[in-house]
Amino acid sequence: MADWAQERLEDVWVPVGERLRLPPSLISAEECHAMLQRVRHLEHSLVATVKQKSHFVSFIAYISQLLELINERREEEHFKLRRVDIEGVIVTRALAILSSATFRFSDDLQLWATAVQFSIKNGRLRHVSKVLVQMLQYHSHNESMWVYAAKVEFERLDSIETARALFLQGLRKHPNSLLINKEYFKFELLAAELNRERSMTVEELLNSEDKINSPNEEKIRDAMTTSKVAAIVFENIKQSRPFDYDLIASCWEICQGFDFAKDLEKEIESYMREKFERKEQFWVAKIESALHSETIDEVKDVCDEAFLLCHDSLSIYGLLISAIMRKTASLTSKSLAMAYFKLCIEIFTQGMDLKLIDENTAVHVLQVLKLQDGQLCTKLVKQFLQENSDSIGGNVLFLECLLEMDSCEAQNEICQKVLNNEKLLNSVLFWTTVKDSLPKISQIENFSEIMSKFLYSSEITDKDCKIEIKNVTFKLTNSSEELSTSEKWQTLRKILSLPPVNFHLFQNILAEATWLSVTQTKWLFEHFSKLIGEESVEIWTEFKKFLLETGDVKQANLCNDRALRHLSKELVPQFLESIAAYE
Repeated sequence: MADWAQERLEDVWVPVGERLRLPPSLISAEECHAMLQRVRHLEHSLVATVKQKSHFVSFIAYISQLLELINERREEEHFKLRRVDIEGVIVTRALAILSSATFRFSDDLQLWATAVQFSIKNGRLRHVSKVLVQMLQYHSHNESMWVYAAKVEFERLDSIETARALFLQGLRKHPNSLLINKEYFKFELLAAELNRERSMTVEELLNSEDKINSPNEEKIRDAMTTSKVAAIVFENIKQSRPFDYDLIASCWEICQGFDFAKDLEKEIESYMREKFERKEQFWVAKIESALHSETIDEVKDVCDEAFLLCHDSLSIYGLLISAIMRKTASLTSKSLAMAYFKLCIEIFTQGMDLKLIDENTAVHVLQVLKLQDGQLCTKLVKQFLQENSDSIGGNVLFLECLLEMDSCEAQNEICQKVLNNEKLLNSVLFWTTVKDSLPKISQIENFSEIMSKFLYSSEITDKDCKIEIKNVTFKLTNSSEELSTSEKWQTLRKILSLPPVNFHLFQNILAEATWLSVTQTKWLFEHFSKLIGEESVEIWTEFKKFLLETGDVKQANLCNDRALRHLSKELVPQFLESIAAYE
């Protein structure tokens, strides 16, 4: 085995090194010596008793780096000679290594891909087809490999006939494959487009790209003749998978990207309407197509037809609204965007009356409407909550609408409807909204007393909600101008008297309560370390930093010992690492 490695070194690498050293010396003597040492080690690793994939991969990676270095030196020296004797020999050896690797580790798809990419990059295009054939012999069961091989032949080797042959072989092996059928259909249209472009003159091609001038009619007819192959493919799809909506819809979507395939597009749409007219996904695809190419009135007609045929569907309104909302968000024309948004509101109101709007769609539409027309939004939210009183998103949106209304009536509604909803009180989203809206919501009469009651309310069972309530109550206390520092401290201790708490709450208190004394801050550290000391590395780290900054070294050391006793075993290494980084 070692003799084989030495033979390759002498037959391949030593001559390559000598040619590289010839004037203009693409590599130095030291680099040549280092190269020979490296390839000697790599060649011997390939003939080891136990073959490892990493040895082959490392060798190919080194060869790629070497080829890049040689190419850089050639550009620097403006030297183009001896490519066959240098790069040609190196690439040939690399392909032999890759061939051996794919034979020994044939299950590794990445190795096959590496062999293909390396061959293409180094101009060995004939070898690519050979590698692809060998790969399919091992992986004919994998339908994605047939698609990969056909795409390489078409996109990289520019071989339409070979790519078509591979697709057809793949379909014989996997006649019901969604992937191969879809990609083959797309390939035939791409091939037709390519033939069309190649048959046109430069002037005709430029005109076809000009939106003002229409494409050459005669050339389009020629391309349509070629696209008949795609029509035959679709006929085969209809026979083999007549009710496969995903595959047929994919073909329809693909057709929309080719101007010469309009007749085929209409044929597929007609077939889909025949087979899937009561399927929501068909109408979503139809509305998306209409939004790209038709007027708003035609879009309305599509919506009306969808609602008529899918009148039993509980999701059709939401699906179509979502599609129109996506279109609205992408428009640059404000007037057109507003027209589409008004259409959304019409559909939304119609769906609300029929009780066919799902919660997520309703909240999303109303959130957008709130930015445009707060009064109408409030009215529709109330209507929505009559049937969906437990909707968290709807109630939170209702709260936001009420907060924008400066009236006693709005405040009373907040107290009566929102703050008395048990499900809402156990929503983190609700309390986050309350916290973010404190400047306004705190103006409600007796709001501080209401929040104090929530601290001990048995209705609130969610741990995170309880923590957010503590956060809100603390912010109210901290911002109060009527309370003295001493009274704020007593209230804070009352807020924190019972669990749950977390480190985030602790951080908020330290950041905002700037009136805390050193003694009071130390009490906070002590209190939180008792409550969350088993699960929070941060509380102990910050506690020790605080003690060191105040000059209490003895207590800092004791804090270190307490942390090691209280923290779970899994968190101790993290604590020691954080302390070491600080010190």
